[in-house]
Amino acid sequence: MAKGQNTGGRWSEDEAREILAAWEKSGESGAAFARSLRVDPQRLFWWKRRLSGTSAPGGFAPVVIAPPTPTGASVVVTVRGADRFIEVHEVNGATAAWVAALLGRLAT
Repeated sequence: MAKGQNTGGRWSEDEAREILAAWEKSGESGAAFARSLRVDPQRLFWWKRRLSGTSAPGGFAPVVIAPPTPTGASVVVTVRGADRFIEVHEVNGATAAWVAALLGRLAT
């Protein structure tokens, strides 16, 4: 989809991919590219997040934890917030350190 074409209304996933590719090729900032399309810059960023599979700011990202070693302890750690929680099964030293680091970042 070239600049100047109608980008109003809803975008299909294919249209969004085409627009994001044009944005990347342009080298422009999101705000400048959005202005040229006459759309809100957040629309570009929303589609970029959606198509890249990353979570929205403040959300949780998927984490894959390797199975525990045969000598590892088998416990479950659950951290609850007002409207979210994280649960870690089969905690070993590495995952315990990860949870501690995550909690440290969330506390600041």
